[in-house]
Amino acid sequence: MKVNIGPYRRIYSMYELLRWTRFIGVSEDTAISISEWLEKTFVQKVLDFVNDSFKRRVKLTIHPYDTWNLDHTLALIILPCLIQLKEEKNGAPYVDDQDVPENLQSTSPDIPKKENDWDLDDNFFKRWEWVINEMIFAFECLSDPDRFLYDPKTLDRVNNGVRLFGKYYRNLYS
Repeated sequence: MKVNIGPYRRIYSMYELLRWTRFIGVSEDTAISISEWLEKTFVQKVLDFVNDSFKRRVKLTIHPYDTWNLDHTLALIILPCLIQLKEEKNGAPYVDDQDVPENLQSTSPDIPKKENDWDLDDNFFKRWEWVINEMIFAFECLSDPDRFLYDPKTLDRVNNGVRLFGKYYRNLYS
């Protein structure tokens, strides 16, 4: 397998133009009026063309042996990505209470009552870190079969980590 994925390309939009006009001292109301007017002109078509022309570079080569143990092959790729995601710590999604131990749940007795639905409790980021750690443990075991000694507790934890990976897959961004 050979994977070569380039960085995300910069997206040019009316918001960029709006920011530039604000930089040179145009009032916010005027800048918004200008950008709304420009959206209806050829400028938006030019921006769309430019954005469509510069796609993220992706080149994949998959060999037949890559799919013999695809779970192992993918674990070798997923594990370092999860570790890097954990190190970047650029935020956290909502994690369901049933996915974490009782002491991390938002309904835990030692957590003060939230005033608003959008308030974050003291364990909000700890729940996501726990989930990421469980995913990392699972993919460490799957990428090193010698570590995965078929211990029932380890197997349960690996299965849970993979389940959490699937459940929170769309939240794996930084």
